[in-house]
Amino acid sequence: MLIMGQILLKSSVKTVGDLVLGLTVCHIFTTLFISSSKRLVPELVNFLTSCTSLISTHPTPVVLPPFSASSKLRLALCDSVRKWQSTSPLPDISSVLSLIMAERVRGGEDREMGGDPAVSAAAVSSCLRTVQRLTQLYCDLPSFAELFSAIAFNLQHVSPNLPQPMQELVGQVLEGGVSHSPPRPVLQLLKKKPKSIKFYEPSFDAVYDTRKRRAPNKSENEKQKLRHKVKTERKGAIRELKKDAHFLSREKIREAREKDAERERKTRQIVHDLESMQHEAKMERLTHRWKR
Repeated sequence: MLIMGQILLKSSVKTVGDLVLGLTVCHIFTTLFISSSKRLVPELVNFLTSCTSLISTHPTPVVLPPFSASSKLRLALCDSVRKWQSTSPLPDISSVLSLIMAERVRGGEDREMGGDPAVSAAAVSSCLRTVQRLTQLYCDLPSFAELFSAIAFNLQHVSPNLPQPMQELVGQVLEGGVSHSPPRPVLQLLKKKPKSIKFYEPSFDAVYDTRKRRAPNKSENEKQKLRHKVKTERKGAIRELKKDAHFLSREKIREAREKDAERERKTRQIVHDLESMQHEAKMERLTHRWKR
């Protein structure tokens, strides 16, 4: 889809064959790609705007790239369409596409520039039908009037020498909504002023003193003093409780150490007494042995 848009935007349109090929791409766009999604394709609108300028008699029609305002294609297309027999039905672009490709293979540039009347009529009718299809697809867009204003300008100054079926097709396109721009509503002020959001203004002290925080009235000031006093006493009580807890923990540790020292002293005393008794018993046995 992007490549097809670039073809419509940058390809050089110098002959009727180039115009038919570009309109074929437009036909593929409207029937396959945007028929359901209704996606806006600016390259498609620009190409059709320049196509409608080829049948306009205005001295300065709206022409957009890749077309040229001073192109010979405009005169060649009008002359070729004028020779077409209006009694026959409007030809379809798909029926003449094979003829254009065969003429390109043969290299018939002069014939392609003048073009067959049937080929030129098919190009003009295909352009008008594609514009009519686009008006049905884009009619709900807010920018519908601005998109098709240039096309409406070109079609309002269409050449009167076109055959009657093409004149009727141009009239159908203009009646389909291209030339009717809906009125734009004027911006108006609201009758009732909207309710503003409630904001809370911050209170600022002219003289801010961190040491003295006094309330505006006496009762609030007394409450603040009581809160401060309770806070101070609570801190003091917590401090004393911590001191008591530390003292109790130190006393428990000291008592445990004293008990351990007493147990160790008694153990050493018992061991010493046992050793003394053992030594005395040994000395008695030796003395009894010497007396014998």
